[in-house]
Amino acid sequence: MKNIIITDNFYKITNGFTIARGRIDTVHVVQVMVSDGTYCGYGECRPYARYGETSDSVKNAIQSIVPDILSHLPDAVRAKNHLQNILPAGAARNAVDCALWDLMMKQMGTDIFTYLNIDVCEKLPTLYTISVGTPEKMLSDAQNAVSMGAKTLKIKLAGDGDDARLNTLRCALPNIPLMLDMNEAWDKNDYINALPMLLKYNILFIEQPLHADNDTQLHDIPKNIDLYADESFHDSSSVPHVQGLYQGVNIKLDKTGGLTQGLDCLKLCRDADLKIMVGCMLSSSLSIAPAFILASMGVDYCDLDAPALLSQDKSPAMKYENGYIYAPESGLWG
Repeated sequence: MKNIIITDNFYKITNGFTIARGRIDTVHVVQVMVSDGTYCGYGECRPYARYGETSDSVKNAIQSIVPDILSHLPDAVRAKNHLQNILPAGAARNAVDCALWDLMMKQMGTDIFTYLNIDVCEKLPTLYTISVGTPEKMLSDAQNAVSMGAKTLKIKLAGDGDDARLNTLRCALPNIPLMLDMNEAWDKNDYINALPMLLKYNILFIEQPLHADNDTQLHDIPKNIDLYADESFHDSSSVPHVQGLYQGVNIKLDKTGGLTQGLDCLKLCRDADLKIMVGCMLSSSLSIAPAFILASMGVDYCDLDAPALLSQDKSPAMKYENGYIYAPESGLWG
């Protein structure tokens, strides 16, 4: 029997997670199962308040298109293509789109690497995220991450006190590559004043220093360090805006609305000479699996450490080890 089932799931975060906008201890995700009566495909999304999403709004959006999607099954390819026209980019479409991709692979009896005609990728180096805290707490977290094999650290900052945080980290870990994620916490003057310090600390790049509503101010700021757009980049329609302001983008499937649009974004960003990072929201391995496929297609950075930050995960889970995240098992997705 053709069916779509929508469920809430909760995953605890080891030691919590703090960014400039606040702290969470549990991740609330929405998971979708799409069945054609023979096979089942699975997808997941993380509703994100910064983009006006709640779990209820996401579930309602998915529920609203259930009859339409079921009417296109069992042809999962046709259903996936139709989905792009009936839901906007965002978390709700991501969960359904990825579920339909999973269903497609099962219907065709193949795997997604073969379907996309790309080399099978066993593992990828990924950034490891250190959330905002006191300098001492962030250093302890960073040292623990490095002891577990993390090669590059993504440092969350929050504005006040960032000087002390970075000084503590860089003095104790002089040779570990660092990139910074502001989550819109700085204003233009904050960034200009911080530049001498940032250049001294040999920062790889900075993600979203200014609020997305104010990022045109980046035109007037020296480009001494590469800037990556996150909150300012959602889907392919964002490409014209970020050109000239940023040197790179963070592609997240919860923003693009799924792997289908993620693949389009990858091509358009390459054509625009933008550097590319594939990132994620905090979520389970079910969300990370399709993002891993996108990241395996030759991007500049992979930021898919979410499973490593959870104290529990979906089974089978993606493996994170020695700074690498490993490809999803066939029983998980794709």
